[in-house]
Amino acid sequence: MLAVSFVVGFFVYLSSGFITEDIAEKVQQEFDIQSDQVEPQTDSHTLDHVMKGRLGEDGLSDINSLQLNGTFRIGKQVFELSLFSKRPNLCKVQLKWPEGVAYSGFDGTESWSFAVDSFVEQFALMPEILDRDLTRLLAIVLAGEWTYSKYRDVPDDDEDGRLPWETEIEWQGRSCHRLLGQDFGTAEVYHYFNPENASEVCREASVSIGGIDRLVLLYYSKPMESGYPLPSGFELWIDGRMIGKAKFTDYEVNRGLMDYLFSCPEKAKDEEVYAPLTLSGGASQ
Repeated sequence: MLAVSFVVGFFVYLSSGFITEDIAEKVQQEFDIQSDQVEPQTDSHTLDHVMKGRLGEDGLSDINSLQLNGTFRIGKQVFELSLFSKRPNLCKVQLKWPEGVAYSGFDGTESWSFAVDSFVEQFALMPEILDRDLTRLLAIVLAGEWTYSKYRDVPDDDEDGRLPWETEIEWQGRSCHRLLGQDFGTAEVYHYFNPENASEVCREASVSIGGIDRLVLLYYSKPMESGYPLPSGFELWIDGRMIGKAKFTDYEVNRGLMDYLFSCPEKAKDEEVYAPLTLSGGASQ
């Protein structure tokens, strides 16, 4: 019954009339918006320089755990969204609505997901949203920065310690920097940075969802106006189609997130109340 409701909901979603934008135009818009936020950088475009700007004295280097709160819109349905992450790779996505809640996460060893059955039946939450690999791509907003922090003390003569970094490449009609990361659940994750202000504007990965490789892009909104240079939201695109849009309203850093908070909740094992999500490509309890 659960699998049927997922499939029905997915086809309802496909016919819900999302507006599809040209991806190249979308990239141009995001770069233009972010370019207006920060004074352009004119120094070297090396990885060390760019990350120094991101991790500097007033940057992100002291963040060991992060919680971002806001909303996520899928069509006309709006959910309360929270993203939790903690070094080195713990993460969790939480979606809430008046009738219940849905979670997916990674506890450092295993990925898991579950949702309240009544919600799945009534609203047909798309299984893609709680995919195990997509969870890490969404939740670990600081994936690029934390990956760099892990490798920055490796001697330069150690080839394995060098992160693939390209400068001034042409990507979707725009010049940008690109960092390749491989530590967060998918084989390759490309982080695209605006050369003018060193902000991450897009993240790209091939994610296996339901046994099928899907092209996933996260287009990040401009940084928040105060505090840490964290994005104010993102758009989630899969295979060239916008799935949903997140807007962050507040965040908390280093609030003492314990490791057990990233484990699959015990009550998820109560099959009378919760139903495990298995359609999304391998999520398990």
